[in-house]
Amino acid sequence: MIQSPGQNPPLQHNVVNLLYSIQGMAESYLTQAEEGRFSGPEERLRQAEEMLKKNSVQAELALAITKRLGHVLGRRPRGFSHRASLEKAWQTVKDHLKRRFPLSGLEILERIPGGFPELWCVPKELEEILYVLAANALEAMGRRGADGRRVGRKLIIRAQLGFSTQEEPFASLTVADTGPGIPAGKLTNLFRPFATTKSSGSGNGLGLYLARELVLKNEGRITVASFEEFGTAFTLEFPIAGRRPRRRASRTVPDNQAASRRLYNRRRAHRQHASR
Repeated sequence: MIQSPGQNPPLQHNVVNLLYSIQGMAESYLTQAEEGRFSGPEERLRQAEEMLKKNSVQAELALAITKRLGHVLGRRPRGFSHRASLEKAWQTVKDHLKRRFPLSGLEILERIPGGFPELWCVPKELEEILYVLAANALEAMGRRGADGRRVGRKLIIRAQLGFSTQEEPFASLTVADTGPGIPAGKLTNLFRPFATTKSSGSGNGLGLYLARELVLKNEGRITVASFEEFGTAFTLEFPIAGRRPRRRASRTVPDNQAASRRLYNRRRAHRQHASR
């Protein structure tokens, strides 16, 4: 089971598998009871108690995930903002990855400049976003490519500053891997709920969907590029803390005609003012 950082329930867990597990244990018990496989009433009662305890744990986990989904998809209160340190968030994610995955033979390349500016993002949610992307990368690199081979495993995280068309600074974060890549036909639906590139039963297709929702909720942007047999790279963009982030519409790149028209109007107004 993949655990998310912090105290949040594991969103990566397959909720459907949890429900099937609950159903399967109940059906197994009922079948044994109907076929008289228990040695007596005491064993039957003991088996029933064990089944109920296991089902209670599974149901509690499914309920926690459902509540967490409601929180992730809920609206952020107006005026709500938090600063997040990328360096601290990535260190927390690495600690969780080390406990979950065998990292032997894995090369982690970190390109985060010292003193990188804080981001407008809830710290725990930034950790969760990075964890989902890194965990997916490690799982992908555990699978074999189309030719049946496993390539050298490298997990890369890179951070740099950029500027929008409004000359507002933003942080550009890249999480990349050297895994088998994602087929072009699956990229279009990659962020849709229940879409998955994993084998049946190993994922519920919610990880990337929820990561994207958390990015958007924090006024960010996420894109993906992938080439089969070469790897996959996810790019995140977040506003830099210190200036109030604008709404998402302000980050759309204007078309060339509109930009040229505004430049022409400004120059025309300047000439008219100078001629007075």
